Amino acid sequence: MNAFAEPVPPFARYRRSNWQTFLRYSDQAVMYKTIFDDLKIAKYEEIVENGSLISGFMALLDLDASDFEGNQHVRPGMSAIQVEVKKYAAKKLKTKEHNADFLAWLREGEVTAEIEGYFERGDYGFWESGAAWHEFCSAAMLELQRLRETGLTDNEPLYVFPNATNEIPPPVPKLPGALKRMVDDAIVKCAERKRTSEDDPSWGSGDEEA
Repeated sequence: MNAFAEPVPPFARYRRSNWQTFLRYSDQAVMYKTIFDDLKIAKYEEIVENGSLISGFMALLDLDASDFEGNQHVRPGMSAIQVEVKKYAAKKLKTKEHNADFLAWLREGEVTAEIEGYFERGDYGFWESGAAWHEFCSAAMLELQRLRETGLTDNEPLYVFPNATNEIPPPVPKLPGALKRMVDDAIVKCAERKRTSEDDPSWGSGDEEA
């Protein structure tokens, strides 16, 4: 069975099916509090305030991480357009290696620029509407209040998500036919490249997944 052939569920359906399980921050905080005496909740923005995830996290633990500074690596996430292209290609990628090669192609600067040229703008988002984003954030307020009541955070108010706003980028339009043909061609070339040059490192190392 093709591991990448499963249809990607719409973001809205995913949120509805997982809402009661993935937002349990207060329960987790209380559980950890019963085990650890000195516990603090820190936001990601606080940890990376000095520009380093590793040193920022270690500083919270009063540890010196200067020896690790050269080893950190952050792989940026894909844009909304790249995600839609990957979703279109997913069912046609036959193996993990094929998937990795396609991702390497998709992340190339020239390819990204060419793909974005098919659309009127480049700052598309993942939410179907501003109203949906506002509804999601509003529904999280009770959970965030419970989290504040644990006394484990100095933040007031505490936002796990940015402030809700209706001014968010629109979702990505349907992929035009010419772009689909470009992607189909790349999928075929990635597969052929893998068969004829197994040791060529320029098209991915086989360890990328998305």
